[in-house]
Amino acid sequence: MLLPLLFAATVALSAAPAPITAADTGHVTVDAGIQLFYNVQGGAQRDTIVLVHGGPGLSSSYLERDLDFLTIRHTVILYDQRGSGRSTLITDSTKVSAALHVADLDALLRRFHITRANLYGHSWGAGLVALYLAEHPATVRRAILGSSIPPRRVPYMAQFSTRLTAWADSATKVSIATLSRAQRNAVDPVAACRAYWRVFIVGYYADTSAIRRMRSDVCDNPPASLSNRVNAWTLGTLGNWDWRGLLAQTTVRVLVLHGDGDPIPLEAAREWAASIPGSQLAIIKGAGHWPMVERPTELREAIEAFLAGR
Repeated sequence: MLLPLLFAATVALSAAPAPITAADTGHVTVDAGIQLFYNVQGGAQRDTIVLVHGGPGLSSSYLERDLDFLTIRHTVILYDQRGSGRSTLITDSTKVSAALHVADLDALLRRFHITRANLYGHSWGAGLVALYLAEHPATVRRAILGSSIPPRRVPYMAQFSTRLTAWADSATKVSIATLSRAQRNAVDPVAACRAYWRVFIVGYYADTSAIRRMRSDVCDNPPASLSNRVNAWTLGTLGNWDWRGLLAQTTVRVLVLHGDGDPIPLEAAREWAASIPGSQLAIIKGAGHWPMVERPTELREAIEAFLAGR
């Protein structure tokens, strides 16, 4: 099963010319036998945003519709990380790692001839953005870490896991575990996935009434991809991570966005901001892990102000 993580990232690109065509879908080859699916939305807006999804092991489909407001001012490129969604399914654990995800992001940017990128990461993707920024600082113009994976595993991941099901009584927790197991070798993987997330997703929201406004679908993927092992394989390569010094020398402007009702502790976001020189911290009140659903206006204003230099 997927660990209780839902981390994604977005990359807003500079206005430099790039061979980007609106309403374009396709694949970019990143390794022998491995292709990443991409989907371009929007038109000839002032710049481009590349959405890097979370999980690890989910796909871009779970954010696609709820971040479509970005297409008003930006062209949006979505892609599915290796082994996930509509990208090549991987059964070899040696072909999945955090380092390979970083290399894939770089390959995607090169595919679109992007040399200076504004990165916006949500959840696990924020960690991917931070890792990418540390390795390719000259390629990054600005970065946004939204609803981010904590900068260190201890103590925040245990707190995150506890908070995800703190709302549930014992019977509901048993039901969640049963639905999780039912996804393995399910006759209808999509239906099993939706049954699980219909219950499990509650822990990600500050206002559960907002769930009905969510238009994206976590389970809108090829059935075979829903049982991928990308989550465990990726996180396994991180070990007992501590990234507090990862961006200590960066000169790139960074915005840390976090909902005050996110199951990932707000203190983790504060720690990210404290560890990155010159960074800004924006707390979105009344939002959990999906601020694009619960507080889309506040999220959009924070993003646009940061990218515009305000």
